[in-house]
Amino acid sequence: MSRLRFAHADHKHRWLRVVLTLVVSGSFLAAPVGAQDTTQPHDASSVPDVHPPVTSLEVRLPLSADQPQEIPAIRLTPAELADMPLTRVSTSTIVTDGVITFTGILMRDLLDYVGYFPEAVTATALNDYEIDIPASDFTDFDVLLAWQADDEVLTRHDKGPFWIIYPRDDHIRLQDIRYDYRWVWQLHRLALH
Repeated sequence: MSRLRFAHADHKHRWLRVVLTLVVSGSFLAAPVGAQDTTQPHDASSVPDVHPPVTSLEVRLPLSADQPQEIPAIRLTPAELADMPLTRVSTSTIVTDGVITFTGILMRDLLDYVGYFPEAVTATALNDYEIDIPASDFTDFDVLLAWQADDEVLTRHDKGPFWIIYPRDDHIRLQDIRYDYRWVWQLHRLALH
């Protein structure tokens, strides 16, 4: 992953109504991905030897005056992530050289699984970079929550554990700088609002 380079700035933390937290519990485990058509969803069973990252995805609901301080969280396990349709997107980025094939799950599939489709999602990186992403992006485009690039698991050194990927080479509209800011790497938290 030597083609990847950093360029994030720090931003202030915002209080969030619904928080999806990626609880990174260690490194990712994955084997090489077999050749597949890009930008097509795949069953985990149809993409040979792909394993989800070893993380949990935690969903916290907003607190209100009539709720207790501690509310149960929904924790999506790596096995649950693996049960979602896997997708591969091949595209160039503004921070890498050449075209890279990314593997992960579509953001709209993640929201469907959680059962809540917001107006916007605030994505937060490990360095506290934050950006609001209109949820309509996830229905208009195949926006990916990726954990592999060119069949290699993303680590913190190459923009992992997760990276929000847009299929920018497939749509002229996505080559606008407004969309470039939405490519959050080292994704740490998603807040639905």
